[in-house]
Amino acid sequence: MTAGDVRESGSARGEAFMRQAGFVTANPHLNDLFAQAGEIAARDCPVLVVGESGTGKVMFARGIHGLSARRGGPFHTQYCGESPTRTDAEVARSLPRAEGGTLAVDGIVRAPPTAQDALYAAIQTGRLSGTASPRSEQCDVRILALTNPDATPDMATAVVEGTFRRDLYEAFADATFTIPPLREHPEGIPMLVEHFLRRLSAGWQRAAPSVAPETMDLLVAYEWPRNARDLMFALEYAAPRCDGPTLLPEHLPDAITR
Repeated sequence: MTAGDVRESGSARGEAFMRQAGFVTANPHLNDLFAQAGEIAARDCPVLVVGESGTGKVMFARGIHGLSARRGGPFHTQYCGESPTRTDAEVARSLPRAEGGTLAVDGIVRAPPTAQDALYAAIQTGRLSGTASPRSEQCDVRILALTNPDATPDMATAVVEGTFRRDLYEAFADATFTIPPLREHPEGIPMLVEHFLRRLSAGWQRAAPSVAPETMDLLVAYEWPRNARDLMFALEYAAPRCDGPTLLPEHLPDAITR
């Protein structure tokens, strides 16, 4: 296989992953990231996805599931909240529900010790344990962990502090992906804006407005603290206020124009 064949194969994997996950980008770095994710999807290994709020961690996890051999099985998302007792119970229920498929654990750094034990047992032994099943039943589930780099503490710190199992953390070492925030690839914002406006307009059965250059300049310059989610919310606010063919600065939320 030539270098060109390798690049073409990687590009095809990246495009397949983008379609499956629903991402929209023209950023070469993200295309490489998606190509790597497409390759990892075919391996039945645990995966860690790191990204700020609104970067698309759950979409990324769905993309991995959708390109894996488990795509015919369930995809279940479990959020780890502030209540340890509730999280323990929810993880115990989620593992059997995801049997034969994929469990994406969002906010895994907040998982209490018993939930961590159950997740590690599922990865390491393929069995349910603890509150998940006192009888140690078989558990055929792929675990994807999702975490925010701004979480307090982050996973590495939680390991040092002894609140997160080191062996569970290390289980994700071979397949860790970091989704960059939108402010690090602003060149992709125009494509996202067009994509979101088309989607919104289709729902309202109207033509998507064009975007005035000065409007796009404001959208590209804004830092988007919650990333693509914030951009979508801004356009959901702006589009109904646009009663002409062009989206103008005055249609945008005040936070973007001031």
